[in-house]
Amino acid sequence: MLLSIQKMRNKIINFCVSTGRCGTIFLNNLFHTESQLLSLHEGFRRLKIDDKDNQALPSLTLENYFAYKDKKNAEKIFREKRLLHFKKLFEEFPKYSNFIDIAYYYAPFMSVIPKFLNNSRVLFIHRNGIDFVRSVITNINPDPFP
Repeated sequence: MLLSIQKMRNKIINFCVSTGRCGTIFLNNLFHTESQLLSLHEGFRRLKIDDKDNQALPSLTLENYFAYKDKKNAEKIFREKRLLHFKKLFEEFPKYSNFIDIAYYYAPFMSVIPKFLNNSRVLFIHRNGIDFVRSVITNINPDPFP
């Protein structure tokens, strides 16, 4: 049985938008402990950063520019690259009533998400930009700016 858009809206679909290296893998692992929650990190079902075998949603990284440039593009991209895939996820994993995807690339879609999923919620995590740059370029282990 195919899940209609209206029935999908009754599911709880949430988003976490973040800057890089601010604990989103940890957050994803924490969400994995909830039995009713399907948690993805940048479209992947994974418990560690390099687990790339379980891609559940296509990336939106390359579409960010077009979404920022024109809101109509953002609506079209979100409809095509997310709504249809959300339906497939809920059909594939019917035991989950809640869903979250943690990814930086949702930022340009924040204005269109409520149009399609009015009961969704967004968690935004921001990190100091200076610490982020230091953390990205360091070769020290452990990272002094995690």
